[in-house]
Amino acid sequence: MTLRMDAAIVMVDDDWLALFSAFAHQASLTCILRVRTSSTENWRVCAGVCADPTKLTKAQHCHRTLMSNPHALTEAQDDAEVFAVMAAPPSSFDLLRDKPSSTGRRKLRKDVHRDGDWHCSAHVWLVDAERKLIAVQKRSASKDTFPSRWDISAAGHIEVDCDPLTTAVRELAEELGIDNIEREAFRFGFICPAEQKGWGGCNAYEHVYFVEVDSASCPMNVGEAEVTDVKWIAIDELEQKLRRRDDEYVPRVDAYIETFFGYLDKL
Repeated sequence: MTLRMDAAIVMVDDDWLALFSAFAHQASLTCILRVRTSSTENWRVCAGVCADPTKLTKAQHCHRTLMSNPHALTEAQDDAEVFAVMAAPPSSFDLLRDKPSSTGRRKLRKDVHRDGDWHCSAHVWLVDAERKLIAVQKRSASKDTFPSRWDISAAGHIEVDCDPLTTAVRELAEELGIDNIEREAFRFGFICPAEQKGWGGCNAYEHVYFVEVDSASCPMNVGEAEVTDVKWIAIDELEQKLRRRDDEYVPRVDAYIETFFGYLDKL
């Protein structure tokens, strides 16, 4: 059995997995763990390193490291955030053209969620168009909506006096540690009014952005107060899970699903 350090990659035989996990945790190593067996090579979860060996091939690396994310929040949410309260959407709302209308009121996050007020959020989806993959995160068990479910690559509410794109850029850094993507790379897709309070969520106008990346070289450093895991899955698989309302995934309203996958088909 051999243990080798090569750049930021630690390669370890299967029999060493448990021992290395404890060692890496204690030493706070900045590394990516790759487990090599006699017959195959997969990526495993070890000492906080994320991967799903059933979903990733050797070329589809999930680069979550043990290094701390300097942008990460210390709490799963902040009830003191202030949101602009929006008017409820008309039945004729066009996801590709229309925008939400403000009521001029402001309320605390906890009150907006309690009262079911309409407000705004920003979604960022990381997409590897060449390999037909998309990144999903697992929400923390401490989240006040849809805890411990797989969700958008990164997302967050839009605070009062902040714009959707700035929020999208910020959330990608806070939740996945990605802070080196230019604003111009965030491609706006659509705005979906999603009435989800009755599903355990909230009522929000969801501003959706897409960022194309190479899944084999996209380092991710989760903010663990908000996110516990991240992985790449096939776009087709995500579509199946959302359409059948898989209870391991945050549900999306029908209009979101149709517009979202219609957009991805054009990439």
